[in-house]
Amino acid sequence: MKSAASRLPLNFEDREYLALFVAMHAIRTPAAFAESRSVREKAEHARLKLTYSSEVAAYKLLKESKPADTSEEELRRLAAKLFEMVSGNHFRIEVPEEAARADALKTWDTVARTLFERDWTVVHAPSGSEYITSDSPVVLSPLSNTEHLPLGYGSLHTHVFFPLSRTAALVINGDEGRMRHSDVRSEQVERFNAVVAADCYRYVIGSGADLLHKTTAPLNLTGTRWAPRVDVGIGIPPGEQLPAVFIKGLGKRPKAPV
Repeated sequence: MKSAASRLPLNFEDREYLALFVAMHAIRTPAAFAESRSVREKAEHARLKLTYSSEVAAYKLLKESKPADTSEEELRRLAAKLFEMVSGNHFRIEVPEEAARADALKTWDTVARTLFERDWTVVHAPSGSEYITSDSPVVLSPLSNTEHLPLGYGSLHTHVFFPLSRTAALVINGDEGRMRHSDVRSEQVERFNAVVAADCYRYVIGSGADLLHKTTAPLNLTGTRWAPRVDVGIGIPPGEQLPAVFIKGLGKRPKAPV
């Protein structure tokens, strides 16, 4: 990371290490664990609604799982209660924090490999400008007019931002594995900082209060809280006839009130 921030060229091992480092900061933060937990809970919730989509479906599953001597009347009573509970959302899925952490860590190698294969630009701030960071420093940012598309670390319409130091930051895009350094203007640093601050989990970190206030005040973050940037639901995939659970990244992080 010091080599990148110091304008030095990166060899294969340097780039591999930095890819692993950035990927770890993408998946091993409070925000990443919260998002992993939210996605799994919502996916399980949707799966149950899809599985028990009717009393008939609930009855068939109960008949397979209950003892053979369970009466028909009891099976139908249980099926009606089960369908009422699921269709009315009278239940809640809770994933243990340890399980969410394990799910997130399983993606480390995949995220690192994806980042490694993309184009890297180390953007250097001019004198008098500084980058900030946050407790969720790896940020996915869509290109203009692509906010409606799902985001991912390998999506070509997605920039990946990561602050390296006060004076340097990493921008990942493209798909040709190129590496370069670039000097940017102060207004570009300000835009980068605004994107990082807007995507924070709870904390924004910088060299001084004035810089942080200048960055965060226009964002109107007061009165809002972090929300997952993933949509989970039930839909019919293209070319298919039966509904299925879908998971997709959102182009913009929703703003949730406190």
